[in-house]
Amino acid sequence: RTALTQARATYLLDLKQQNELVGNARRAVGAAEQQLADDQDALAAAQKALTAAQQAGDAAAITAQQTTISRLQTSVATDQTTIASAKNSLSQAEQARDKTLLADRHAIQTQQGQVSAAEDSLASQKAQRASNQQPARRGAIDSAQAQIDKAEVSVEQAEQAVENTTVRAPVAGTVAAVAAVVGQSSPSSSTGTSGSTNSGTSGTSGTSGTAAGSGSNSSSAMITIVDKKAMQLSAAVAEADIVKVSVGQSASVTLPASGKTLSGKVTSVAAQSTVSNNVVQYDVAVSLPTADSSVRLGQTGNVTITTRSHANVLYVPTSAITTTGTVTTVTRRVDRVDSTVQVETGLVGSTGTEIVRGLSLGDEVVLPTGDSTGSFTFPGAGRSASPGRSTSSGGGR
Repeated sequence: RTALTQARATYLLDLKQQNELVGNARRAVGAAEQQLADDQDALAAAQKALTAAQQAGDAAAITAQQTTISRLQTSVATDQTTIASAKNSLSQAEQARDKTLLADRHAIQTQQGQVSAAEDSLASQKAQRASNQQPARRGAIDSAQAQIDKAEVSVEQAEQAVENTTVRAPVAGTVAAVAAVVGQSSPSSSTGTSGSTNSGTSGTSGTSGTAAGSGSNSSSAMITIVDKKAMQLSAAVAEADIVKVSVGQSASVTLPASGKTLSGKVTSVAAQSTVSNNVVQYDVAVSLPTADSSVRLGQTGNVTITTRSHANVLYVPTSAITTTGTVTTVTRRVDRVDSTVQVETGLVGSTGTEIVRGLSLGDEVVLPTGDSTGSFTFPGAGRSASPGRSTSSGGGR
């Protein structure tokens, strides 16, 4: 009975809501038709005024009325388009109302049948129990009671079936997709969660958020909900660089669409490789601890992972270093005289290389021909804090 009452209440609620939607659509049609009538009346008046201005030979008035007529003609055309769109919306609202109410009536009929059948069965079992009590064997009484219990379970199951028609989100978030349509049956009452496992190449990555769906699994969910507060990127890193990547390392993500650069951390490194275009790669997940409203799911970005860093070190552009066998040298310029100096290098970054021994603060180093800078001079005060950073980048979508 509770299920039947709930089904009837749902019908009344849907009837009210759908009638309101249809009423709104009809009012929109009426408003659009009234606007068209007003614009047509104004157009007729402007055409009459134009005729009078032409007869009077008033050039300024003629120009003004021609402008007004052109504007009103455009308004009339727009009004006609608006009316067509409003009528289409009205038709869709009426069809949606009919579908929804038909499904509600069907649900009421189904529950009425189930409740009636359960009540008949319960009444029959109670009558059987009463008959067995005058006097009856204990076994017969127990059997009748078991049948009554079974009938009561059937009633509870029918009521639970109606309760399960309400879809509830398992998590808080933003609705990203709705696959369900009016009248469709829910696959089941289970829920599923999933995250992005996008993959690809070219130094880019795809953004994703935690997702949850109501259905038999996340791929067949009726409604998909995402938690945009927990954004993650999936990047593909080449096997030559993956040995330098580990969980907890800092990363920066640049989004080409907005030009923004966000900070993140490596949260997982795949143990199993994937092969794309004969290139062995490993999936690396990078989380963004702070959600940014400009970041959208599925965006691509360039990921740079800081695998090691040295602060306050001497460094030169990597292009200034020459290595022959085991000997590493640079060209130092003193009083416009160049000489080759053997150096010991440390950490190699994306554009600069750490100098451990062989050069001093303030030395001028000659860059190879073709480099637009020509030469490089160490900063005159203190040691550089930025160059000694080794990076590894990779990506996917």
